[in-house]
Amino acid sequence: MKPQDRIKIFQSKLMESNLACALLVYSRDILYYTGTAQPSYLAVWPENIRLFVRSGFDFAVQDVFIDREKIEEERRLEAFSRRFPSCRGRHKADRGGAGYSDRPAI
Repeated sequence: MKPQDRIKIFQSKLMESNLACALLVYSRDILYYTGTAQPSYLAVWPENIRLFVRSGFDFAVQDVFIDREKIEEERRLEAFSRRFPSCRGRHKADRGGAGYSDRPAI
């Protein structure tokens, strides 16, 4: 399997599970799906991906095997959350312990 196919498989699992998106924050997951070990967040939608690099942006651009236009420098997770609300789950306390938003995210 080519490294680029990993994301395609993940995206198909999102669609099968009827999930709006997934936000990966664990460094080993990000390395597996993008090829970089730089501190970052990876947002995966069924039809798109975005890598938000927290530090080492120039290194990350050289490391990755995803398209350059899918990468940007962003240090704060809050800024990502405001820009992409469909990938924002709710804390249990927000809905009396009910769990996540109407558009699920993992």
